Amino acid sequence: MPQVARFWNQIAQDFDAIYSGNKGPLGRALDHWLRKDIYQRFDWVMDRCGDVRGKSICDIGCGSGRFVVELARRGAAHVTGVDVAPEMLKLARNLAAQQSVEAHCDWVHADVIDWRPTQTYDITIAIGFWDYIAEPPGRLQKIRKFTTDRQFCAIGSVKSNIGHAEAASGMSQLIKVILQMRHRQLAPTIKAEPLNPNIDFAQTPFRLQRELEEWPRPVLALDGAARAYPRRATVSSFGAGGSNAHLILEEFAGQPAPTDNVGSEPQLILLSARTGPQLAEVG
Repeated sequence: MPQVARFWNQIAQDFDAIYSGNKGPLGRALDHWLRKDIYQRFDWVMDRCGDVRGKSICDIGCGSGRFVVELARRGAAHVTGVDVAPEMLKLARNLAAQQSVEAHCDWVHADVIDWRPTQTYDITIAIGFWDYIAEPPGRLQKIRKFTTDRQFCAIGSVKSNIGHAEAASGMSQLIKVILQMRHRQLAPTIKAEPLNPNIDFAQTPFRLQRELEEWPRPVLALDGAARAYPRRATVSSFGAGGSNAHLILEEFAGQPAPTDNVGSEPQLILLSARTGPQLAEVG
């Protein structure tokens, strides 16, 4: 990956400034407007990692070390950052020293495909890494060996239940996911036997949902306390003409509406209409 390494070496300082804010007010404002996904991604990773105290973590494509250092600050026992760009790793080492967590971090200058780790990890992160990889399968297979968690994510299809819905295929999947969230159950994918022998599900994060079962909210430890997270799902729809759509859904987890008897006291009711006369008719 020499070309990727050269690219990141050249922009290392500028990229890290997105996190550090080491730029003028206008530059910071533009970052938070145009690059807000970078900050959201950072928050999402920290949220999903949960309570990392005492855990070992590996960050593939660690860049300037922002994820590594924050995880170490949150109590991870050991965090390894792997990157192909020496200038990025230089920034990462400096950041770890500034935050006094260098004893909990180590850095590897390597392409992950060539790296031979001497341990396994509780958590492996590869956020943004895939954007710069022309042929990811070999590296993905390598990274999978770093952790032991398997088949924690259910996948399924609606086509075997209702047939090919053509232009409505995406909507049918969306309806299926919403109904599963509503009933808090995972519906089976039927007519899926035998499984594709070219997919080794046992070595992936995925399992084919073949039975009706309850769909509990995922529970992760955060700051020493168990926390339930909303159910989330994705829908992928691939059109015959080459158009692809990918949607991420999260259940609404608001407070239930009060059911107490409001009594006979006057109550405020909001009414609306397009015109004054129409509103008068409604009233």
